[in-house]
Amino acid sequence: MWQPFLLAPSVGAGKTYSGGADIPLVKARNFSITAGVRFHASATGNVIVKIYYSPDGRNWDTDYYATVTLEVNAGKYVQKTRKIDVPPFGYLRVQVENEDTNYDATDLKVWYSLDSWEKEISVGDIRKDVGE
Repeated sequence: MWQPFLLAPSVGAGKTYSGGADIPLVKARNFSITAGVRFHASATGNVIVKIYYSPDGRNWDTDYYATVTLEVNAGKYVQKTRKIDVPPFGYLRVQVENEDTNYDATDLKVWYSLDSWEKEISVGDIRKDVGE
């Protein structure tokens, strides 16, 4: 995905942000997520990207499926990418939690990359492959 699917000018101190669309998994093979945020110059808490799973887009797990921790680096922009093993079908939802109870985290951006198996299995003709 070239453009971030989740953008927020800030995530309030001690708050959780949820704003992106659910991510459908259809014959999913590889999934990675990249998140970035700018920490306040006096920040002391991490920002946690929480990923939740649903088999049908309606019934969501109550505990997160995976997380990405952006470790506090006061006054700096921090970005991290993580590859996550996902089920081939279902949905993912992303929430971002600011653990710092005193300062907002700003300039939040989240991207994802999803690679899926082809919808139909192709059977090659060996004669074409060897030039006959």
